[in-house]
Amino acid sequence: MKPSLKRLALFLVVAGATILLAIYLQTRLYRVMDSNDRRFVTLMGILNDKKHDNVLLFGDSRGVLGVDTKVVKARAGFDVPMYNLANFSQSLYQSSYFYGMIEKNTKMVVQCTSPEFFATDEPHRMPEVKAIPMYLSGYRANEQTKKLIPDYNRFFDKPAIDGYFECREYFRNYITTAIRPFFDNERYNQSLMMDKYFPHIYIDQKSPNYPVQQTGCAKYQLSKYPKTQIAFLKKTKAYFDSKGIEYVIILMPINPDDCNDHALASAKTKEMLERETGIRVVDLTSLLPVNDFYDAVHANHHGAAVLSNTLGDSLQKRRSVKM
Repeated sequence: MKPSLKRLALFLVVAGATILLAIYLQTRLYRVMDSNDRRFVTLMGILNDKKHDNVLLFGDSRGVLGVDTKVVKARAGFDVPMYNLANFSQSLYQSSYFYGMIEKNTKMVVQCTSPEFFATDEPHRMPEVKAIPMYLSGYRANEQTKKLIPDYNRFFDKPAIDGYFECREYFRNYITTAIRPFFDNERYNQSLMMDKYFPHIYIDQKSPNYPVQQTGCAKYQLSKYPKTQIAFLKKTKAYFDSKGIEYVIILMPINPDDCNDHALASAKTKEMLERETGIRVVDLTSLLPVNDFYDAVHANHHGAAVLSNTLGDSLQKRRSVKM
């Protein structure tokens, strides 16, 4: 073989090996680089532990910033740890991808959501952009998940080489998070992002970008019967009932600056969900005044303390009724 061809072959081998190494190193990078979605590492660590009993809380950023599960545990009188598995932009549908990993060592699943999720019929879909960080965390759809969500995102079926290559665009998330402190006027403690109990990263009680523009209550009101959500929740209840796990839905607080008629926003939703699914629903939409909100949607530290105590009381009452 000519020297030039040898050099070309060597270059191709080294380049190919470097690309493969970079692709597979993405899972390592994901675990060490700061990003909002790195919380999936925390979720997977807890869900993979089948030896210890627990209570699990899921939800979106309202749960991330609003619930201190150590406070809830103490107030409710749970004799097992309670973990906060909420994540930013994690809807009930995305949370449900983790339901298939839950076994009998979990005593209760608490799902936080907004009445807005039930305002109209929504198909059970998860965009690929949300699947990518889950895939990087090691998540794959198991058989129980596939039965619970037949139309699950097929991204989770990709072989590692293909899946990790598709995840390459996630590098932009690392860059965005890294430069955030230089351009953001909010004070926060990023190290709390991975906390298992209360990952509230904002330091101040009020966002510097407040006040918010009131959008009104219409988006929270039932405009179309949510048949897809109802059908899925019935299936979810049966799934957890078969494992002896209680499933509870929490309608999270609404900022009065956004909607000042909470009864209009949530009363019909709570009644409909309990009637149609048989699931226990705790309505906390009217719990917090404006001063207890950090921004348009999320509780500040004082609001989170009020919310956590009240949630604990509600779950304790439920346990008392069951006993």
